[in-house]
Amino acid sequence: MINKYIKIEMIILLISTLIIFNFNSYGNSLQNTTINEATKVSNRTNCFYPLIKELDFLEIYTQLLPMKKLINLYNYRIEEVNYHKNIYLISDEITTEVNLLNKNNKSKTLWLGYSLKDPLGNYLDFHGREVILNARSQNLVRLSIEKKYFSTNPVISGEYDAIFALWDKNPMLEDAQRVSHYEKENAIRIYSILETFDTLDSTQWFSRKGVLGRSSLTPENVFINDQFLNIKLSKNSYSGGEIRSLETVHYGSYEINMQLPEAPSSLTGFFLYKAPDYFHEIDIEIYNKKTTEILFTTYADGSVQNNTILPLDFDPTSTFNTYRIDYYPHEVSFYVNNQLIEKFTDNFSKEPMYLMVNTWYPKWLKGLQQKNDQHLKINWIRY
Repeated sequence: MINKYIKIEMIILLISTLIIFNFNSYGNSLQNTTINEATKVSNRTNCFYPLIKELDFLEIYTQLLPMKKLINLYNYRIEEVNYHKNIYLISDEITTEVNLLNKNNKSKTLWLGYSLKDPLGNYLDFHGREVILNARSQNLVRLSIEKKYFSTNPVISGEYDAIFALWDKNPMLEDAQRVSHYEKENAIRIYSILETFDTLDSTQWFSRKGVLGRSSLTPENVFINDQFLNIKLSKNSYSGGEIRSLETVHYGSYEINMQLPEAPSSLTGFFLYKAPDYFHEIDIEIYNKKTTEILFTTYADGSVQNNTILPLDFDPTSTFNTYRIDYYPHEVSFYVNNQLIEKFTDNFSKEPMYLMVNTWYPKWLKGLQQKNDQHLKINWIRY
């Protein structure tokens, strides 16, 4: 019987030595790292977790071995992360619930860290916190981002990845060891502004008077009615309208919820633009008719660089739909009702531009005037 236990001890010692040898090459990289640095550390531990799990029943024999702490640490891990909703404004409280597992027979105090990665790859780090995990149970921890954080930090609108790390102690301490790591890609979308057009805010938007194609653009055709921003195509004429942001905007996500007018010789545009013509422009354009096509275009260096024309499988004049431009240095992507439709990875301007919406009569369409007023109705714009 004594020889049997000696053999078991020798086997466990050999296994622990082999695992420690494999962990030794990168053990120092797990210490004294921020969450951002931790996300870059290799996840080679995943290879050994099944083995460690199988050693649970031998825990009584590991009390005097160097593996005891390592095996115990891997009894804790981040199981799941859930946000209360998918889209947030910077004025919202951004909350998430983190499900933490404790497989050990004792409760444990650990440290939970939290970061977001914006569409440009920048990390937003938030203060971690101590968490107490009850023995042999799932533990739900609620984290919130303080609203004041975004008042002092620039925000790029769009998709954010969420990164969480569980540590045996405050990760700022020299001997802190990361216990578990969890990433959730495209976890939430964050926007700075939601414009619902209760009024047409003159500090944010400008409606110009001018000529575009066949159309005379007039501010009188831009007004609030029935809780929507309306841009009118006047009957028996070519008059239309346009709004433009007062300030230029740059990289981010730009989305509009709108219902198009029914005026087959006209066009509605939602786009980014800066003069001169054909040098800085990223367009979504839609023909104003029931059965129609949508155009995705970029202009740079004085000419069209990318252009895609696709049919829409719904009637945009009868319902409200969302159209989105995601504009970043590495690509421009176009979405309809949250579905990716087209993406361009080069040949587009990377300058700040104005955000614009218009509805008008181009010269290259037939020029049929409408017998009744038609309206572009805008529910909201966010960016």
